[in-house]
Amino acid sequence: MFFVLRKLKKRFLTVEDAIEDFLIYFTNKNISINTRKSYESTLKLFSEFLEEECNITHTEAITEKTYENRYSLQESSI
Repeated sequence: MFFVLRKLKKRFLTVEDAIEDFLIYFTNKNISINTRKSYESTLKLFSEFLEEECNITHTEAITEKTYENRYSLQESSI
């Protein structure tokens, strides 16, 4: 797992680096182009949420509460 190895080498992994590593990992797994685009789009939206709403740019700052906040905001906008 390339993205896990990179995290071990790098103490503070940015969200953007984690997304890039994740997409590289799945590209190496021969997933379809549409699946990769879907993952990329969803992860970019989540990254924007983290930066704009939570002021989070590094993965170690993401907690379970971060996810709960994301989904509670999403539900309130429906």
